[in-house]
Amino acid sequence: MFPSQAVSDAIHAAVASTERIEILLTWNCRHLANPAILRCLRAYMSARGFLLPEVCTPVELGAD
Repeated sequence: MFPSQAVSDAIHAAVASTERIEILLTWNCRHLANPAILRCLRAYMSARGFLLPEVCTPVELGAD
């Protein structure tokens, strides 16, 4: 799902899920805020009993 060079991104997603963070804010649109990856990541986490927080960029968070 995440390429090997994106280990820190995978860790951020895992920690946010296990700590039940509601929103994961990132500028990383290549891995974390990528809709195709998020779809797979949500399914992966859900199958293991975890809920992935809402992942968005600061621009998306501030949008009205």
